[in-house]
Amino acid sequence: MDSNGLNEQQLTNTNADSYPSFSPDGTKILFESHRDSGNNYEIYIMDTDGSNQTRLTDGNSVPDQCPRFSPSGDKIVFHSVRGGYYNIWVMNSNGTNITQLTNTSVYDGYPCFSYDGMKIAFESGNTSEREIYIMNPDGTSPVNITNSPKDDRYPSWGP
Repeated sequence: MDSNGLNEQQLTNTNADSYPSFSPDGTKILFESHRDSGNNYEIYIMDTDGSNQTRLTDGNSVPDQCPRFSPSGDKIVFHSVRGGYYNIWVMNSNGTNITQLTNTSVYDGYPCFSYDGMKIAFESGNTSEREIYIMNPDGTSPVNITNSPKDDRYPSWGP
């Protein structure tokens, strides 16, 4: 769609696709989908016109979700149940070199890179109380930046 909200264009043809995210250069869109695997989400990439839809992950019957590009566009951060719990993972933008960044027995999810690529924000905790953390892009030095008796969720970075 145009920036004024006109000229909407459907890019995929299934209601199984969600959580889209543009690449920094505006040429690609990441998204999660369970189109090929029942209710199991995997990560896909496509051109901004909807062509060249390619599956990047095969989580072996576990969901890979909430993908976001790094500012340089060469990395993708996401959350997955690989290993038994939702944790934060990163991979190259072509789906190679999948690496686990967090290793907890609570929920770690909704990761996003800072604008300079020097930090990743994510939510962490049990189902009744989640906090926002930041860590280095290699998964080191996680720090809780919220401390609230209520849920703190869905982090994002502002300019």
